[in-house]
This record gives sequence, structure tokens and C-alpha cells, in this order.
Amino acid sequence: MAERQRRHHRKEKLKFTTKKESFWGYGAIALDIAAVVVFLSALGLSVSASGDADTYLGSRGVGALLLSIAGVVIGMQGMRQKDVFKFIPKVGTIAGMVITLCLLVLYIVGILL
Repeated sequence: MAERQRRHHRKEKLKFTTKKESFWGYGAIALDIAAVVVFLSALGLSVSASGDADTYLGSRGVGALLLSIAGVVIGMQGMRQKDVFKFIPKVGTIAGMVITLCLLVLYIVGILL
């Protein structure tokens, strides 16, 4: 009897909704991943060159920063949408903010030292 009540209780918790996944949220996550990949590739090439890299690698770092900023902007657009689940855009926005902050701190420390 208790098992039957538990199963019946579980069915009552299901809620069907017309909400859908946010396209902008997935776009933000994709841009954040691209920013990390671009930055890590530039970092790997810089390490293999013993820190004596050309401006091409520096422009890759700036490109990674721009990708992360674009991820933040697109993630915020995804959070403004109506009738979508907000989890994916929040993840994309927060990840983009963390990546942007880390890259900005890295650049500021590099300029000051």
C-alpha cells in the first residue's frame, strides 16, 4: 500500500510546461568554451616558445576576451527571453563573467609587471 501511495505521489509532482530551452543560452556556452580553447591554445604556444611569442599570440588572447564578453551579452539576452528555461542562459552568463574577469585580471597584471 505504501509503495502505491509513493508512486501516486510521484506522478502528482510532474508538471508539463510549454517552456523550451534557450537557443541564446547554448550560444553563450559555446562562445565561452571557444574563449577557453582559444586562450589555452595561445597559452600552450606561448609556453612552447618560452614566453617569447609574437603579437599573433597576443591577438589570440584579445580574441578570447572578446569571445567571453560576447558570451556574457548573448547569455543575458537568453535570460530576457520569455517562456524558456533560465538555467542554461544563467550558466552561460556566469561562466562568461568568470572567464572575462580572469582574462582581465591576467592582462592587468601583465601590463603592471
